[in-house]
Amino acid sequence: MPVRNVKEMIILLILLLSLPAVVFGLFDETNDSAADGLPYDLSGYFRSSIFGWEAPENNIIQLQSAFCEVSMKLKIKKMPFGDGFCELRANMTVDNGEYYTEMNLREGYINLYPGKFSFRFGHQIVVWGRADGFNPTDNITPRDMLRFSADEDDVRLGNLLLRSFYNARPFRMEAIWIPLYCSSTLPTDIISFPPGVTFQDPEYPPGELKNSGYALKVNLLTSAADGSVSYFNGFNPSPGIDIIGETATGIIVSPKAYRIHVIGVDLSTVIGRLFGFRGEFAYKKAYEPFEANIHIPNPELNYVFGVDKEYFGVFTIVFQYMGKYILEYTEPVPPVLPQEMAAYQIHLKNRMISLQQHEYMNAAFLRIGLNLLYETLKLEFLGMYRHTTEESFSLMRISYAIADALVCTLGVKVYSGPEDSLYGTIGDHLSALYFDIKISF
Repeated sequence: MPVRNVKEMIILLILLLSLPAVVFGLFDETNDSAADGLPYDLSGYFRSSIFGWEAPENNIIQLQSAFCEVSMKLKIKKMPFGDGFCELRANMTVDNGEYYTEMNLREGYINLYPGKFSFRFGHQIVVWGRADGFNPTDNITPRDMLRFSADEDDVRLGNLLLRSFYNARPFRMEAIWIPLYCSSTLPTDIISFPPGVTFQDPEYPPGELKNSGYALKVNLLTSAADGSVSYFNGFNPSPGIDIIGETATGIIVSPKAYRIHVIGVDLSTVIGRLFGFRGEFAYKKAYEPFEANIHIPNPELNYVFGVDKEYFGVFTIVFQYMGKYILEYTEPVPPVLPQEMAAYQIHLKNRMISLQQHEYMNAAFLRIGLNLLYETLKLEFLGMYRHTTEESFSLMRISYAIADALVCTLGVKVYSGPEDSLYGTIGDHLSALYFDIKISF
């Protein structure tokens, strides 16, 4: 929810801070446990961050983004019938010289616990898969990959969901209903398009029952291994770019969602005392034929295999191999007619966004962490290299806890690759040196 000025921001913060009193008033007469303490937990944080990088046109360090953010987390304590959770965030941000303030609901939901069943309804973030960094079965809620943040989880966005569980050890069944579509953020403002291409606002699926999505998952939880089989049927949170019309000088394009099936399997176990093992597999296919729709990618197989190990309680290492196989792949052929070149370029951009530029995609992922000084000093390195497209991403950061609740982080993240690759396209915009200070309460 955009806020037009500082006065409105202050009013919203006052309302936010008054929530606990309102909740306490609701429960004061109905909850006997209030005498032993408040029926809720209130926590949150204040954070300030600044991001900068070298401008490619003049080699001068420029400010990319800076923001101050406050998060308020309200948790209603568990009662016989259920509990609740809400996180509101308010921030003031400077992006490319423009100031704006906003308040948004990160998550807000109610849990109900009738017997072996449990239900969660509200605005939620759902993470599926057991791999680290890349989860091919993680298709429930969208992401904003263009967000500047020192916290990797901040790229995740929520959506209105009904999520249910049934516990029957060693099995745990899960079902999710997605009544409304919510899109991930595409880098269309960063990607350069050929002359003659005009962008139009997207028209995503309306909130009709036929457009809702659903997902099913069966988890097997044992002392030796954890695993699951899952199925997703709904609109892909990451849309494609479709051609919706023509002009006298070119074409009109717009982001467009498409419905997909995803069948997934994942496994997590420990190989003796040597290391942990994680594997994940997913088959994805759109409802509509990709041959007749420029915004729809080919069917694909995704697979991830990884190992992790901890040494002496202070050093951790994670290594993963990530692969993708594109079914019915064909090499793109440049058109003969000049008037068809714009459509051909859109086709190539869609392949780049969906990582289907080659029949096979091979990548390696490495994460190394070191905790020192009784876990007050943390050093981390994260790197990923796609051999097929010669793209890479690296992140190095150091965090120091000045006090129990006060943490400072200094880091640098770099995206790189050829000009026709995704990371090569967004590298100059998202690569950043950053400083973050956060106090929690």
